[in-house]
Amino acid sequence: MPESDLIDRPAVRQKLLSVLERKSLLLYGPRRVGKSTELDRLVANPPPGRRVIRIDLEGHLHYPIQELAQGARRHLVDAGLLQLDPTDGVESVQFAGFGLTLNEHEAEDPWRTLEGDLLRAVGRSGGLVLALDEVPWWLEAIETKLGAGQARAALAALRRLRQRTGLQEGLRMILTGSIGLNALAAELGASAELNDLEQAIMPPLDSAQGAALFESELTAFSLPCTPQAAQEATRLAGGSPHWIKRLASLCPTGASSAAKVEAAVEQLLTPMRRNEFRDEGREHFERRHRARMPALLAILESVSHVDKGAPKQGAINAAISALPELTHAQAMECVFLLMDEFYLRPGAADTLDWVNPLFRRWWLLYGNPNV
Repeated sequence: MPESDLIDRPAVRQKLLSVLERKSLLLYGPRRVGKSTELDRLVANPPPGRRVIRIDLEGHLHYPIQELAQGARRHLVDAGLLQLDPTDGVESVQFAGFGLTLNEHEAEDPWRTLEGDLLRAVGRSGGLVLALDEVPWWLEAIETKLGAGQARAALAALRRLRQRTGLQEGLRMILTGSIGLNALAAELGASAELNDLEQAIMPPLDSAQGAALFESELTAFSLPCTPQAAQEATRLAGGSPHWIKRLASLCPTGASSAAKVEAAVEQLLTPMRRNEFRDEGREHFERRHRARMPALLAILESVSHVDKGAPKQGAINAAISALPELTHAQAMECVFLLMDEFYLRPGAADTLDWVNPLFRRWWLLYGNPNV
């Protein structure tokens, strides 16, 4: 049974529907917390009077702007919202696989292509939601291939589409990200390009939701599961649906106790599975934050001894020790960056907590280059 059938998040869905009645939105949250699943729910059960198209931008990284226009056209054709004819400038369309190739003229002007397609689709549907999943990775690809100026221009182009006459009411956008899109936009000098978006956060599953998911994964195979084991799995997975299901998959005889869950964690953290955490691992720092990487790793090292309650000041001191040229404010900004990207979150009494306890344990084993 699909995860979306098992876990209902009425508060999250109501928030999304309420915002979409008025404006576009930015949906953000930790990695593997269920953002894409919630978008799939909207595709299957769209807001009244609108159709929903979801495009995974994490896969559009080779020629990112052209591939966005191409991907949008493919989805609009698939949904019956766009009919192609020879004047569309499409060299070929393979309807069996819904593949298409843009000609050279369109490849040079993908934003005009996208604008025209959206205008026609809104005209046919009356209302459209364009859900762009994992926008930060897409922007990183543009910055890497074309420069920061083109990444800023891409955010500006999306905003122009949202505000264009003929689309302003008929089109809504959802931009999602598992790293802080606001922080990335600030680095690019493009914060103003997001200020028309309302923000919504996708939280982890709460204890009851996570326990229900863990139990359902086991009972589907007639395996036993105690409430204590299900709650422990939810805690260790940080409420992430992906990791809750992954732990359940490593309980081949069921979870009759919390010790069974701990055994599953030990299996997940064996060297042969170390790459399962690559999305959360050190490679991201090397790609995005190479200059600050020593300070970021030092912060994680300083808070790694506990899941919760690590002193924030100790993290700041660790950052300055790793990069002595940092000011106190710059070291604090490194802490904020780790919060923006959902590694850490603020705890009680000026402390820091890990968002995902599983990742803390992985990082202790494999994330620190000095270990």
